[in-house]
Amino acid sequence: MNEEIRLTKDIHNFALGKMDWKNSIELLGRVSKSEVWIDYLLMEMELYEYVNQRNRVAEDREHSSRNVES
Repeated sequence: MNEEIRLTKDIHNFALGKMDWKNSIELLGRVSKSEVWIDYLLMEMELYEYVNQRNRVAEDREHSSRNVES
């Protein structure tokens, strides 16, 4: 089995809570050495931040429009 596929399967098991702490720590070491997963995690973090920022802007606009209507 390809290392990236095995790593993905292990991450999935970790996310489902099907991994003990010892294997979780070992998995963290493997993920930190995987350029593919590091790139994926960086993109996920950027996307998460982008969505949060958009939501804050939308909430600010909604709050501002309520204040104008009052």
